[in-house]
Amino acid sequence: MKSERIGYKWMAPILILSILMGVFAVVNVGTITVKADTILSITPSKTSATIGETINISVNTTNLSGNNLTFKIINGTGAIVVNQTSNITDNTTYYNWNTTGVAAGVYTMNATINDTTYGTTNITLTAPVLVGPTANVVIGSVTTDKTQYTEGDTVTVTVKVNNTGNASGYTTLLVKIGADIIVINENMTVANNTEITKNGTWTAKTGDNQKATATLNGTESKNATFNVKAKEQPAKGFLPGFEIVLLGVTLIGAVLIIGRRKK
Repeated sequence: MKSERIGYKWMAPILILSILMGVFAVVNVGTITVKADTILSITPSKTSATIGETINISVNTTNLSGNNLTFKIINGTGAIVVNQTSNITDNTTYYNWNTTGVAAGVYTMNATINDTTYGTTNITLTAPVLVGPTANVVIGSVTTDKTQYTEGDTVTVTVKVNNTGNASGYTTLLVKIGADIIVINENMTVANNTEITKNGTWTAKTGDNQKATATLNGTESKNATFNVKAKEQPAKGFLPGFEIVLLGVTLIGAVLIIGRRKK
């Protein structure tokens, strides 16, 4: 009988404990963890560019908490050349980097989110962008040796081609008189910081406001304008030099007449 009383004595606490454990099992269905905004990637439109090109960069993030995103581009010496801060409003934030005027070299890209609630996340692009030297080949000038010609004269067209870039450049120079008379058609390599002079000639034909047009690679062009007048023609009914012959004959006739009168 004593052992039965002990058994009954512990049955109530055990039953109460079982009920409480069941309640906790129902209530404790899981834990929600809130994380800071995370930078997933930095993606440039190209990893190799020439100076003057524009590189488009996209920064992908998560959570969209409205925090500020700071984007930096850093050169090989550690100097910051781009530093922009914008508010995160979408999963992707876009930046455009125009490389005009930057020095050739390797640049890295860095993005940081300053999340005041859950901490700061930071990522540096692991594939740096190489910005290399580039040529800048342009037409310096187009001139003719005169602005007024007579039909049959030789027209000399002079074109100066300049490369103001920091690398050699390859180009095609095409010079025409009017629409289809080609006087220069040449492929050339122009070293950086140099000027090349090219000449072409044409036998002039009559016409006003004629143009010598120089074009590089079919795009950039400059021109020079000149006039060509027709040759003067002798009067109808007379041969060249006829006036001189006629004058000579007249003088000889006059001398003969005067001579006869004296006799």
